[in-house]
Amino acid sequence: MIRRETTNDPWSDPVNLGPVVNSTTEDIIGCLSSDGLVLFFSDHFLFGDPPRPGGYGGADMWMTRRASLTDPWQPPINLGPQVNSPIHNVLPVISADGSSLFFCSAASTDFSTWENWQASIDPVCDFNSDGVVDIVDVGIMIEHWYTNDPLCDIGPMPWGDGFVDSQDLMVLAEHMSEEGLSSEPAQ
Repeated sequence: MIRRETTNDPWSDPVNLGPVVNSTTEDIIGCLSSDGLVLFFSDHFLFGDPPRPGGYGGADMWMTRRASLTDPWQPPINLGPQVNSPIHNVLPVISADGSSLFFCSAASTDFSTWENWQASIDPVCDFNSDGVVDIVDVGIMIEHWYTNDPLCDIGPMPWGDGFVDSQDLMVLAEHMSEEGLSSEPAQ
């Protein structure tokens, strides 16, 4: 990682992100979210090196997040089988608004054919996992108001901003079901 204070200042010397982010495999092709709080990257193993533990086969995509620009990075998590297949999945690029992930996936085991893909990044708003986003979820959010609880920190980006507040409530309201707003019992 390198930094500079302004666009007119010189870049700092590079700093390694350390062993929490970097594994013994080849971790490559990082893409930082526009808010600077999430880093997406691929692992890639060449020359017989083992893949990063917890993967789905070939090269996988991973993400790590931090609560603020000065906090340390958390341990990376695999993006899961919805985007990672047994073959290589690489080149993660996130949209500026954080709503989409674009990536490249090998379409053949000999890596002669590659395809471009897009996946939606949606906040998880069903906090109690009952299958509906409703007033109960609002209550859960209110219990965590003004904290940095990652369960309820869902806005303005899908991964939040490190603080549960009105921005998170607005995202939750956008995902509330009509059933959850009704005073009549569901039929």
